[in-house]
Amino acid sequence: MFRLIGPMALVLVLALTPGIRAAQEQTELEKEFDLLAKQIVNVLQDKKTSEMRFGTVTCKEDKNDPHGSGIRVHLERRLTERKVVITDTATYELVVEYGYERKTKDSLEEIYVTARLRKGKEVANLPPLKRLSSKDMRDKCLFSSHCVELNPSASRMDRDKVFADSRDKDHRKFEVGGEFNSRISANKGSRYSVEIEAGPKGGKARLVARTPVAVEGCPQVTLSVEEEYVIRVYNTSDHEIIAQVFVDGVDIFQFSRDSAKGVPK
Repeated sequence: MFRLIGPMALVLVLALTPGIRAAQEQTELEKEFDLLAKQIVNVLQDKKTSEMRFGTVTCKEDKNDPHGSGIRVHLERRLTERKVVITDTATYELVVEYGYERKTKDSLEEIYVTARLRKGKEVANLPPLKRLSSKDMRDKCLFSSHCVELNPSASRMDRDKVFADSRDKDHRKFEVGGEFNSRISANKGSRYSVEIEAGPKGGKARLVARTPVAVEGCPQVTLSVEEEYVIRVYNTSDHEIIAQVFVDGVDIFQFSRDSAKGVPK
């Protein structure tokens, strides 16, 4: 059970795997985010400023896609750790676009992220920023909130195709069940499901399971700013599982060891 305090948009991706496994190292995209943040800092220092603001974060294939907030969270965290001040009044603006592409029909699909700093509408006097990309399924899951169950015995290519197809609006689906019609699973009969309970924070009232609604084919549970919520993971299979949970594309257990301020980063 994971107890968290709002406000934040909830993007939940579960990586369910039989047995116990060691903590995973950084993914390709997480490493690339570190390099991109360093490059942005260098550009700002060259311009003799430590301030920037965020512009749009959009998906190339779907301008209304709501799941790019995790990209901003990843970058903002890395930039503030490097003493960059994020403010709406800064001169320099960071604009981000992400999407998915397949170099050939027989290659694995990649998620890519492009970012550019601009001053007003001018970008010509600023050096181009690093383009990020990854074929790692964990990276593709970071910024997706659709439901899909991948066959662990299938080939990497077959799993990749199932994931890509499920991201299409016309193929998105999920099942809702349980006593309160609140358990979300990828398909009917799935042995794995998740549930969101929410209510007033501070233990003022019992948290109650929320029934999700479909938004663009994805399950969504509405949370108020002052609410507390719990994520429950259900496993009805005959084996143990590991659940990896992301909120806004960030693993909730990825904290730094720096406790000088008494709070995790």
